[in-house]
Amino acid sequence: MSHFAQVKNNIVVNVIKCEKDIIDSGILGDPKEWIQTSYNTRNNIHYGQDGKPDGGIALRGNFAGIGSIYDSENDVFYLAKPFPSHILDKNLWGWREPIDLPFDKLLPNDLPENSSDRFWNEELLTFQIIIDSLDFSSPKIIYTWNVETQNWDKN
Repeated sequence: MSHFAQVKNNIVVNVIKCEKDIIDSGILGDPKEWIQTSYNTRNNIHYGQDGKPDGGIALRGNFAGIGSIYDSENDVFYLAKPFPSHILDKNLWGWREPIDLPFDKLLPNDLPENSSDRFWNEELLTFQIIIDSLDFSSPKIIYTWNVETQNWDKN
């Protein structure tokens, strides 16, 4: 059995698992609306049953989900754009932030143990990390990525 995405106006409206002959029969509507997708493909990489890349064919960039975009020109599925500033990476068929963090500075060096992951702040157009203080009398600790200095500023 295979997975198929029903696409209307380049948006995925349904995803099912069935045999291709059922799609071809027209019982589920116009067969041209149904496009095969691979449950094992994400970020343009095929993954095996163990969850690791296996060198298989990455079918259509990503597994289609309801609300995903189908780009018929490139024959790929990808998620809707999360923020206006994000850029479509056509190698991975996924969205990325408009700035890159150097690998050695993905997180601040003095990050406490009770920290959370970084997130994108669209208003500031940069990354931030917010840490809840264990001391209720002190405010949250905020780290903001400074694009000019290429360092984390502790606010």
